[in-house]
Amino acid sequence: MANSANPVISAIQNDKAFLKSPPAVWLIAAALSTLLMAVAPRYGYFRDELYYLACGEHPAWGYVDQPPLIGWLAWLLRHTIGTSLYALRLLPALAAFVTVWLTARLARELGGSTHAEIMAALLAAVMPVGAIMAHLFTMNVFDLVFWTALALLLVRIENTSSQRLWLAFGAIAGVTILNKYGVLFFLFALFAGTLMTGWRRCFKSSHFWTGTLLAALITLPNFLWQQQRGFPFLQLMLNIRRGGRDVALPPFGFFLQQLQVVNPVSMLAVVAGIIWLLRARRYRALGVAFVIFYLLMMAMKAKSYYLAPAYPMVLAAGAVAFTSWSGKRRLRRLPAVLAIVSVLVFVFILPILIPVLNVRHFQQYVTATGFKLGEFEHQRQGALPQIYADMFGWPEMVGKVAAFYNTLSPEQKQHTAIYGDYYGVAAAIDFFGPQYGLPKAISGHQSYFFWGAHGYHNIDVINVGSHDDLTLQRECNSVRVVGHVDHPLARPDEHFDIYYCQGLRMDITQQWSKTKKWE
Repeated sequence: MANSANPVISAIQNDKAFLKSPPAVWLIAAALSTLLMAVAPRYGYFRDELYYLACGEHPAWGYVDQPPLIGWLAWLLRHTIGTSLYALRLLPALAAFVTVWLTARLARELGGSTHAEIMAALLAAVMPVGAIMAHLFTMNVFDLVFWTALALLLVRIENTSSQRLWLAFGAIAGVTILNKYGVLFFLFALFAGTLMTGWRRCFKSSHFWTGTLLAALITLPNFLWQQQRGFPFLQLMLNIRRGGRDVALPPFGFFLQQLQVVNPVSMLAVVAGIIWLLRARRYRALGVAFVIFYLLMMAMKAKSYYLAPAYPMVLAAGAVAFTSWSGKRRLRRLPAVLAIVSVLVFVFILPILIPVLNVRHFQQYVTATGFKLGEFEHQRQGALPQIYADMFGWPEMVGKVAAFYNTLSPEQKQHTAIYGDYYGVAAAIDFFGPQYGLPKAISGHQSYFFWGAHGYHNIDVINVGSHDDLTLQRECNSVRVVGHVDHPLARPDEHFDIYYCQGLRMDITQQWSKTKKWE
């Protein structure tokens, strides 16, 4: 009795109870993370991973194409455990572990049994898009953790009436915005769901508004960074829309791709979870929020995987729904059947999601099964799907640039810049170049534009990644091809000539604004 009267001891006991989960949940989470680490060094560095490592060399409150958190994490890795493929993909594997546990914990918070927790953990673990995201060092996998944590906090607030949790909600919401701006649409959907249900009573809580202010303060430096530079992220998004780079799907096509995102069998749990939430008066706001968010993404012609971070929330509710229905005699085996079939589907498509097979066996597998993921960008397909093709060719490309660069005299090297036509090649030069003695690349693409011309003035240029030699001929006194990049497994648009531009006809530092390319 004395212990229960002590608020500090009571809080500690509550924390221990909160962290407690069935051993099967920990086992499922550990199995997924172990699998991810086992394949971590396969194939190679992904294009965007190289770019984020470059961002980590320029830590700031923002970048042209994403908020700052991924750059900070890249800086942290570089200054702690390093940037090997194992090191780079450790955080995503840990994020996958936490996502599985949070989904199970959310099922318990929604009133689910131990079986519901285990089922929720399993459904989260076999979500195809989750495996893809958790194999790569990108912002996407961390969204899975943050959004699920936000949903869990909302249910926790409803169950415990602990208004102080709004401060934790605000802090996590702020950090999530610093990870990826897409959460703003999810927060809008949550706000609408709250406004349309009994949860609107939270607007009377001072802690709710304090949490909102905390989120705003956390994100303010990033907002100011964007505002001071004319909101480059918005400019980029507008350019992408105008350029038609992304695949825009009609409603039914969008839904079909969601089957691939969440697992075709698990979609039954998604539907059950939505219905369960909408019927549960205490948690109806989450169901309303998911429906609004889904419709919003569909109307905006968003990429199919943008919905991924919202799925653990409804999968947890679906697990609660199915396990509660299993109390009926005729349905008692339904949760087990759904979970087993979901796992079998996941195992079947696993080689398409993460590189568990070598390239030759992967190609044989695709030929035998005919299975492939839906496309989300208009790209010409090569020997491998885009998600894998983007992991090949970078070291070889840099080696070919270095082979020519190191034929130059020391005097020539001093006034020769390496220009990357887009961030992928520039980031590859930055990452693999030091072993060959290459200087850091310059580029006008994305955030490289803000990193400038590195003090170059009247120079010669090694141009990497351009498919437009006519423009180079207009800008240079002479142009010649000094190499060719054509890795057979890389994307077709990664096949190009390397040009040596002698006598660039402008002072690149003074004319740097002309290089800006946000697309």
